[in-house]
Amino acid sequence: MSKIVHFKDLKNILSSLGYLPDKTQGSHNVYKHPVINSLIVFQGRKPNEPVPEIILSAIIKNIINSNVANEQQILELVEKAGRPFNQNIVQTKKSSVLQSSQATIERRKGINDRMASSLNITANQTAHVATLNKAKVKKT
Repeated sequence: MSKIVHFKDLKNILSSLGYLPDKTQGSHNVYKHPVINSLIVFQGRKPNEPVPEIILSAIIKNIINSNVANEQQILELVEKAGRPFNQNIVQTKKSSVLQSSQATIERRKGINDRMASSLNITANQTAHVATLNKAKVKKT
């Protein structure tokens, strides 16, 4: 079964997990957990507006990664909200960390490849300049 979470439901879910409204910064809502160092920030919307899946997914990952609640506890709270919800957006800590690590490795590989290419060009240019300087010295 799927559920949709509206912003008023999200605020209720966060409150039931122990998060307290901290302060509003411009159009953003800030919720802070008093015991665990966990902060959740999201842009304020109308209470009956559905939370976009990407925002809800990020908030759920934050809650799981902060060890405030596990996936099952979050799903139970969402079920109580009583609206259809897409269960596929909930990703476990392990899979999200793995995806993040793979992306970081690929980014670093690209940077290293560009740096190596740049260093090869610089080394070739240096060798060429050294050869030219040797040739100038021999002529004189």
